[in-house]
Amino acid sequence: MPDWRGTFNIPAEKCYRAILNYIRAGSIKKKDKVVRSLEPSLIEVKTGIKDGLRIGIIPDGNKSTVLMDFDFSLEMVIELKSSHPLHQ
Repeated sequence: MPDWRGTFNIPAEKCYRAILNYIRAGSIKKKDKVVRSLEPSLIEVKTGIKDGLRIGIIPDGNKSTVLMDFDFSLEMVIELKSSHPLHQ
């Protein structure tokens, strides 16, 4: 079961590209590194020494469901949520 789930009104390819660009721009943390990506369904990110984030994107016509599995400390979860544009 994912730690976070959301549905967006954009196709999976656009959703994938937006999330990937957001991470690569250092929007969460400058040292985050994409370690695996399979367009348009999976992005895995190394966020620290042992912390990680796995993002699954499920296409549904012109919508996308995003599933996030966090493998890191509560501190990183709080930072991730506070850096999201909808929470500012």
